[in-house]
Order: sequence, then structure tokens, then C-alpha cells
Amino acid sequence: MLMRPRGGACTCPSQRGSAQFNMAATRLAAAVLLASLTSSSALQHPSLTIVNEWGDRLEEELYNIVRKYSGVEELKNFYRDHSVNLNVVDVDGQVLVQQTAKEIDGLLSKKMKALETVVKAAEDLALNYTYDPNLAIEDVHWYDAKNLADGDPILTYDPQFRKPINRTYSAIHLPTDIWKGDPKIANELKWSDKLDEVFYANTVEDPGLLWQYFGSSKGPFRNYPAFQWESPGTVDLFDVRRRPWYIQGASSAKDMMILIDNSGSVHGLTLTLIKRSVQELLKTLGENDFVNMAWFNTEAHYVSCFDTFVQANVRNKKVLEVAVLEIGDGNMSDFGKGLEFAFRAFDDFNATHTSQGARCNKIIMLFTDGGTERPVEVFEKYNKDREIRIFTYAVGPPAYSTSALKWMACENKGYYVDIPAVGAIRQKTQDYVAVLSRPMVLSEEKQFMWTNIYLDAMGMGMMTTITLPVYNKSEGSQEILGVMGTDITLAQITKFNPNREVGPTGYTFAINPNGYILFHPSLKSQEQTYTSFSEKALLEYRLGYLSEPPNVDFLEVEPDNPSKEDVRKKMIDRDSGAVTIETFVRSQDERYVDLVNRTYIYGPMNSTIFSLGLVLPEYRQKRIEVENIDIPTGRDYLQTQRSALFIAPWQFCDDVLTNASHADFLQDILEKLSGFDFPTECNEPKLKHLLLDTVVTESLAEFWNNKAVDFKSDGIVATFVSTEGGITRVFPESECQDFEDRRDTWQQTFFRRSLDNDYFIYSVPYNSYHQNWPVNYTIMATSSVTLNDMGGIKPAVVGVKLDPEIILGTMLHITDQCPGGPSCSDVSRSCRDSENLLCVLLDDGGFIVTTNQDEQVGDVGRFFGEVDGHLMRELYNRSVYRREEAYDFQASCKKEQPKVASAGSRVSFVPRLNLADALNLQWWTTNAAWAYLQQNVYGILFSTSSTMAEELGEEGSIDENVSCVRLQHEYYLGPEVQLYWSADCGNCSRTMTARQLRYSNLLLVVADPLCNSCNNTPVIQEPQKTNNPDQCTVTPRYRRGPEKCYDHHKDEDASHCGAAALAAPSLFATSIQLSFLLFIMKLFGAT
Repeated sequence: MLMRPRGGACTCPSQRGSAQFNMAATRLAAAVLLASLTSSSALQHPSLTIVNEWGDRLEEELYNIVRKYSGVEELKNFYRDHSVNLNVVDVDGQVLVQQTAKEIDGLLSKKMKALETVVKAAEDLALNYTYDPNLAIEDVHWYDAKNLADGDPILTYDPQFRKPINRTYSAIHLPTDIWKGDPKIANELKWSDKLDEVFYANTVEDPGLLWQYFGSSKGPFRNYPAFQWESPGTVDLFDVRRRPWYIQGASSAKDMMILIDNSGSVHGLTLTLIKRSVQELLKTLGENDFVNMAWFNTEAHYVSCFDTFVQANVRNKKVLEVAVLEIGDGNMSDFGKGLEFAFRAFDDFNATHTSQGARCNKIIMLFTDGGTERPVEVFEKYNKDREIRIFTYAVGPPAYSTSALKWMACENKGYYVDIPAVGAIRQKTQDYVAVLSRPMVLSEEKQFMWTNIYLDAMGMGMMTTITLPVYNKSEGSQEILGVMGTDITLAQITKFNPNREVGPTGYTFAINPNGYILFHPSLKSQEQTYTSFSEKALLEYRLGYLSEPPNVDFLEVEPDNPSKEDVRKKMIDRDSGAVTIETFVRSQDERYVDLVNRTYIYGPMNSTIFSLGLVLPEYRQKRIEVENIDIPTGRDYLQTQRSALFIAPWQFCDDVLTNASHADFLQDILEKLSGFDFPTECNEPKLKHLLLDTVVTESLAEFWNNKAVDFKSDGIVATFVSTEGGITRVFPESECQDFEDRRDTWQQTFFRRSLDNDYFIYSVPYNSYHQNWPVNYTIMATSSVTLNDMGGIKPAVVGVKLDPEIILGTMLHITDQCPGGPSCSDVSRSCRDSENLLCVLLDDGGFIVTTNQDEQVGDVGRFFGEVDGHLMRELYNRSVYRREEAYDFQASCKKEQPKVASAGSRVSFVPRLNLADALNLQWWTTNAAWAYLQQNVYGILFSTSSTMAEELGEEGSIDENVSCVRLQHEYYLGPEVQLYWSADCGNCSRTMTARQLRYSNLLLVVADPLCNSCNNTPVIQEPQKTNNPDQCTVTPRYRRGPEKCYDHHKDEDASHCGAAALAAPSLFATSIQLSFLLFIMKLFGAT
């Protein structure tokens, strides 16, 4: 066992000691000097010539300091000295795309093969099974997932699944509103029980397989391996038949027009039920579907701003969900008027939107309370060939005959459904899927379907699901038995990414035929917490569990430009190619943008619907490949006592925990390097690079040590280096505390920005609330180490941490000097005259680095527009700064309760419930009781706290957050490197000068103080919730739907088109209502 290193682990003091700052002393000295100078009232604002002279001297002073102590030139030579240990190799992006696509294809092909195996087994099992009408569920061996509990003896913790599971059996989830006593359910569990053997065999063949599951069309959800079901909320409303992967796998894509009867007869409860039903229906639609919605009575109109079919993505569905709540009622019902409107909508869409739409199933969903009208002429004119299916829904307590509704459905290859009460909504609005699956079953063909990316509710992280339908193979059957699926996590897919080859700022991504992302470094995990901005904003910005994650387009995570639109289109068309694009890139902390060149290389992943892209930075044409390194030497330098040393928490070895503390992680790595050869369980190229950087940077630490005697006099608090190989060194060791959480060099904003720029990047910690600003902050200056004679490789970033006094003091001292003499005090104002002259250094994002204003000391690190909105606005309007608009389509916001007036009562009289009636069982059989149940119980349960769907997620979770869009303006330095101007504020004017400092990202701003008549409205840089872009005006992007379509089949039997009579409310609805009544009776008894 190796001894734990003494010097390698950072032991940081709580206070900086000798590096404590005394900004007040600097400012006091400036005030004393100013008092001895000539009265400032007669002095002029410094001219552009004077400010340029100040800028020239300031940029030289700062550059000389950071260049002298960072060791940027010295480190270049140290790497050259070790060139014998390394090769500089070419980075071929096209080869990397082909290799990565092939490896991912291999992974996904194994999952697809496993899925085909279990689907074939399921179809054979069902075909050879003999139905037993007398079978009871007690006679079937099965595990109820909801009844399994922590500590259950059949469950054992499994690190692959991160929870207790059982690999021998599967577990069953039954929807709450399914009666376990139904023989159909018992038989379903009986024949599908044999699937466990196939599931297990699949995992033996492919140990990387995760969840395998079968969603039955009858409701049972069989999941392998077995685990304890954990509902996200108190009410378990999970029904596998409503999951997007099930619906997408069970039928082909569809263009859907939803028609809502809002005539006077649907007033009150029925209209409310219709609205709820429509909202639930929208949840069954996915990204391959298109939808629109209209209301009708004696006329017909779209319910929203959409005047044609739109893709059923999250944002479009949200527009429709909100719009449907605004529908009122009135006039007579005219089915012919509504249906004609719908048919014309299909005709117009087909004629004018040839590249949009599902181009497969065409369906009309008609919601009403009943009626007798049979619009024969309309059907003869528009749907003679019955290409458009019609589904009819009779909603609410019966008011009229429903025979016409059933006739319409049966005559148009659709289905008739009744929804008498709220408890029937969820189940009834999914019945249409079984009808649409008929042509697919009869075709006997199958196609793999892939879901949008989402967060696994069972704790496996971000993932996608692949599905295949399971058919009833009985002769003449057109029934779908269900959908089989398995999951693939992003971690499994992205492990093939060539990260070492593309470098810290390169990356890979993949999109589907809709242009939506499968993976991308800017795709935010639904479980991720963002800490870029203030704590207040963080609380609103935090992403919780969203029942339906947003569809994220490639152009929504990449700054949009025509060249990228072309890349997106070619990837959707499964082309291969490469193009170099000038583009903005956002920093890790989302406060800065840099304009850089990136090369986009792309090609298809042949066995899937996805296309793979790879992005290379301009400097990444070559990279380091370490050939040989002496392990004992590298190990010794890892235990250095000359400086603090950190190792990036990367997966260097399979059995080393990356989430361990720095000291433990370092110890584990040292143990792996205890011999003379690299262990087989470790990544040899990664360890070689790590050791090379350790050896090279040890020489830099010696250089710093020799310079340390001058640190204090020149304001140097610390020096450091971060390398591509994962090493961070800090000198002196006592200053390492800021790097405890910066061990992962590739993820640091300073590291990535320095690689993309050829000058020193100055930065200060972000400050949103100045009362929390640390007294002992430092100014960081960093630069990449570029070896032009070795192919332009950038193996490291060096930096210094500066005492803020050195920056402020240097600025004040320099501004005392003028081109024509030693002092400006008798010619123009100086920055020491803080009362009459504002002098501030801003970084390229507009954040304050230092200022001569006493009252703004606490504002260092804040966005300047929040402190001096007038001046920031002037800088932007004069092109000293420019800005990039960045929409965050993955944001999450607190739910806002809809402000919708409650619908009035449908009946003219609703009896009050008194204690005598409540205790009279005979009363509960009367019409008055039914009216009371429908009006009061529904209203109390589902209206007073908004609507149930908005409060409950797909599995019953209480969603505190909803998807939203946030807009952020990110500023960058514009083309005006120097500018002198005056702004007229009406009663006063304000003179200003701006000068960019070479060799850095700094801007020197000199201005008159703000006068009262100037508009000082703050300029906000933090992301703000927005209703833009307006979904009503968004131009649909290029896409391609699924390759195969199953919308009709010559052998389809369309006679099964719905119930013959109005059914009773579901047991689930009745149980909820009666449970509430028992509560009311108990309440009465208590009073």
C-alpha cells in the first residue's frame, strides 16, 4: 500500500493571509492626492488622445505582468523539451464520424436484435395460448410492482440499475382503473409470464441491456427485471397505453383535426369535460404527428392562432391546450358545418404544405354532447373513399341521442366513444390507437420506432426508447397485443464519443429525422441544476421532473445561421459531408460568446434513423499522442510538494470511482501506477497523457518557485496551469482553495475560452447580489499555450490570480500621466477624481473587472448594465458592444395557475346535500344524487385546484415546473476599438470614451458621472422568461417523417366501431366520487 501523498493533496487555509486586500487604502491615498490637486471644476474630460495613451500604457503594464509570471513562454519550451515522448498526429473528422457511427450502430443493433427476439417469442406465446374464461388472477404467478417494498427478499441491489431488482422475474404494473378480477387480465398475465425466460436470455446475450418491457393493449405493463414501483406523486395514474413510446409504436403517424361542439347545449359541465378530454387527447400525440383544433356551432373557427396543421411538439400543443380553455358556448350545433371545415382544412394543407404533415393517417376527432344530424352530403363530397377516419365522442351526461355519432364513426372507418364522467377521460381518449393499429397488424410488417430523449423516471438518467409492435397472429385478427420496448441511456451511447480526439471544445451530436437532438453537449438533463446566475433565478431555473420534456431542435442549442440550417437538412436526408462555419459559441457559464470557426462533419448511422455530427475547433487539426513515458517518474511528480496538484475526475480506470474526494482519487490513481506497466483495466492513452502533463508542469512549478520572491510586489496572488491531459497545478499551495471544484479542466469556462482566443482572458467571479460579494476576491488572467511549430496544438492553459489593487492602482497611476508631460492634473480630469470622472474596466461580456467608484466596489463582477444602464446602452448603440440573442428552449419555470372562469352549471337546479339526505341510502339512487355527484364532486375534486392534467404529471406526479422559454442577451466586443462621443440627456450631456486593450478581453471606459436626466433604466443580461418567439409565427423547419406508413388495408374490418349504448361511469371515477362522499358524510357527522 502506497503512503498517501503529502504535497499532492491540497490543504487550503480558510484565509488568504498575505494576499488580503486593502482596497480602501488605495482609494484613501487617491483621495488625499486628489485634495492637493487643482480644483476639478476647471478641468476637461480627457480627450481621445489622452485616453488612448492611457490604454496603451495600461495594456502594456498588464500584459508584461501576466506574461512574466504565468510562464506561458516557458511552458512552450518545456513541452518542446519532451517532444521525444510524444507524436503530433492529424485529426481526421470524417474518419472519426465513420468510426463513431459504426460503434454506436453496433450498440444499437444489439438492442434491436434483442427486441426482435422477444417480440417473436411474445407473438408465438399468444398464438399458442388457450384462453381460459374461468381463470382468476389468484391462480396466476406474478409480482405486483406496486406491492414490492424496500427490503423485499426477492429484490437485491444491482449497481447497473442503481436499485434493488430481481433478474429472474419481471414485475407487473396494473393501471388503477383496471379491475383485477377481469379474466382478460388474468389470461394476459398468464400467457406473457413466459417472457421472463426470453428477457433473461437476452441479458445473457447482451449484459448491457437495461429495462425490457411489454406494454399490453389491455393495460398490464410487464417490466424486466422486477423492481419496486415508485409513483412520483401520491396518485398513481400511470397507464402504459398513454406513454408516448407505446402510442408511437402502436400506430403510424397521423394528421389530426379536433372538432369541438360549443353550441349552447354543451354549456357548463359538459363543455368542461370536453376541454379536459381534448387536453388529454393532445397528450397522446408525438413529434411525428400533426394537429389542429377548431370549434363549431352554426359556424366554425380555429381555436388558436394556428390556421393549419402544426407539428405536435411540446410548444405547439401548449398553445392549443391554453386556447381550448378560452372556448365559450352558444348557438345551435351544425355537424355539417364543422365537418366541412375540417375536410377543407385537410385539402388546403395537402395543397400548400407539401413538405409538412404526417402524410399518413388522417383523422377527425369530434367532441359533442350528442345530436341527430347525419351530414351525408358532406361525407359524399369530401370523404367518399373514406380516406379520413372519423372518431366521435359523446361527452357528459346523456342529453341527446348518440346514434348519429355512432353512424358517423362507423361510416368513416372510425370509432364511437362515450365519456360520461371525468374518470373515463384518460382511458377513453386513447381508444383510437387500437383502431389506427389495424392496418399495421394486417400488413404483418414492423418498423423500429425511437422516442424523443427523456429523463428516466426509474433513475437511469437521460435515455431514449426503441420499440416494436406485438401482433395477434391468429388467423383473421387485426388486433395489436401491445408494444415491446427497451431503453438505451445517453451514457451508453456517448461512451463511444471520440472526446480525446476532438478535444475540450470539440464535440459530437446526433439528431433524428425531425431535427431533434438525441445527444448534444448543450442538451440539459432534466435532473440538472444550473448555477450560472443568482440564487433567486436559480430557484426558478431549476429543472425538476417534467412529465413531457421539450422537443429540442438542433438549431435551438446552436446559434442559428444559414450554413447550420443546411447541415441540419443534409443530416436529416442522411447525407455525408463537411463544412467550416463562422459561428458563436457560448461559454460554460452562459455569460459569454466568442465568434470562432468550427468544422462540422456529419454522416448517417446506418442501422437507425439518426445521423451523427462532429464539430472540430479551428485549432484542432492536430493533437498530442503520447508515445512513451516513465511511470515511476510520473508517479513521483504526482506526489509533488512544490505546488498543489489536482487530477481531473475522469474515468482513467474502470474500477476507480470518479466521484471520490480529490485525495482519495489521487491515491487510487497512484495505486494503479505502482508498477512499471499500465494496468489492463485502465485507459493507457489517458494515463500516458496525464503523466506527461505531470512531468512537464513540474518544470513550470519550479519556474514559479523562482519567481515567488517578486509575487507580492507585483500583486501576484497565485499562478496555475490546467492541461488537456487533466492536470491542474496551483502555486503557492496555500492558494488552491478555488480549484477544489475546478478539477475537471475541460469543463471550466476560463479553460475553454482561452483555447478559443489568442490573448489573455481576464475574469472575476460572477456577482449578482453585491451584499454576498467576497471581500478577498481575485482577478484571474488566463491564456492558452500554443505551439505553432508543432501544428498549432494547445496542450494547456496558464493563468495568474491578481490582487485587485494591482489593477486599480495601475489604472489610477497611469491616468495621472499625459502624452505631453508627467501629469494631467492641470489639463484634464484623472481617474483619481472619482467624483467627477468614472473609470471602469469591463470584460468582453460587459462585466465589471475594476472601477474607481467607491460606491461600486461591491458591484465588481456584476453586469455593467445593471449598474449604469445609460452608459451600457450607449456602448451598445455605438457598436462598442454587440450582443447575441440566446433563447433557452429547455428552461423550466414555476407553474402559473390558469385564470379561467369556471363553467356554469349545466342543469338549472342542483340540490343541496343535507345530513338527512346523506344518511338516506335511497336518496343516493335518485337523479338528484346523480346531479350532485356530477356537479359538486367533480367541481370540488378537479376544478378548485386548476385542472387535473395540469396538476398531475403522466404518472401522477405533482408538476411544480413546466417547460418554458427564456431569453438572454450575451454581449461581446464590437468593431469600435476606440470611440469618443457625447450623449444628450436633455438638461445635461454626458461625454464618454471607450478603448479596447490589446492582448486582453478588457475595455477601458472613461465617462462623465451620470446626470439625473439620463435614462438609467437597467440593462438586464440574466435570462428572462419570454413568450417569444411567437409560436404562431414560427416557420416550420425541414423534417422527414417515418419511412413507412400503415393507414389503410384492404382486409380491414371496420365494423368494430364502438359501443352500442352509453356505458356507465368507470369504476375509477365512481370510486373517487364515492370516497369523497364518505369524507363529506364523516365531516357532517363530526359537526
